[in-house]
Amino acid sequence: MRHLRYLSLTVATILALCAIAPTPASAASKPPPPPPPVDTRILIKSIDAANSAVVFEYMRDKSVHTYKIDDVTVVKVSNSTGKFADIKVGMKVDDSIERDNDTLDSITVETDNTPPPSKKK
Repeated sequence: MRHLRYLSLTVATILALCAIAPTPASAASKPPPPPPPVDTRILIKSIDAANSAVVFEYMRDKSVHTYKIDDVTVVKVSNSTGKFADIKVGMKVDDSIERDNDTLDSITVETDNTPPPSKKK
């Protein structure tokens, strides 16, 4: 009989502690802040006319990559047929297809009027 009383007292104590312990939902005062916006633009960082090359800057991580543009590369500027000389520093790369790791098969660029994503405070 005594063991039953201790068992019931132990169970009652555990239940009481669980009832007053904060739950994870009530413990958090506010939700975590949203992640900062990611700038997914790819911009023309520089142009090497002597070697017919352009340097892409990936704004997401500020990495750069140099690509050659040859006579076979299809160039479009604002969705119109263009040529290498039409590509300017600061233009946004809308689309590009690599022939290999260093040469582009096609590139579509346009003037970048898109501001980078703002960090709301």
